[in-house]
Amino acid sequence: MVEVQREPFRKRYKSEGQLAAFILMWLDFPLLYSGITSNNTLVMGAGFLILVGAGIITYYFS
Repeated sequence: MVEVQREPFRKRYKSEGQLAAFILMWLDFPLLYSGITSNNTLVMGAGFLILVGAGIITYYFS
């Protein structure tokens, strides 16, 4: 029986994962900006959590 080697998930979807994180970061900037300009800590916190999530995605696929 021949065993088929499959590419790991990280390697197979590396460019898609990095692109998704890049787009998520750019979509998050208006949220962060509005939170900073309006001095709303809840919106700023949500924006920073989204930014941290995008960073984790970038780190995972790098």
